[in-house]
Amino acid sequence: GSKSEAGPEFVPGELIVQMKAGTDESDLARVAGKAEGYEIEKVRRSADDLYSRGDLVVLRFGAIRSVAAMKAEIESDPLVEFAEPNWIVRHQVS
Repeated sequence: GSKSEAGPEFVPGELIVQMKAGTDESDLARVAGKAEGYEIEKVRRSADDLYSRGDLVVLRFGAIRSVAAMKAEIESDPLVEFAEPNWIVRHQVS
């Protein structure tokens, strides 16, 4: 079979969002509110230690807006450490 040259793929309408340390549920809800009709799935809750970070979540916002546009808007928020596409990882078996 021929290999696809499409490059990395990601899930449309989803971003992985890492909130900054010290943020709470209301901060997360405000950031997520930039996406209409959003849904949040917690990947990792914030830890109560010295190296704590905020929650890591999958933000589903539907495919109405592009991932790139939503990423730029979410990352512009000072309470967000980073936002990135939800990459699809394909394992190749040889």
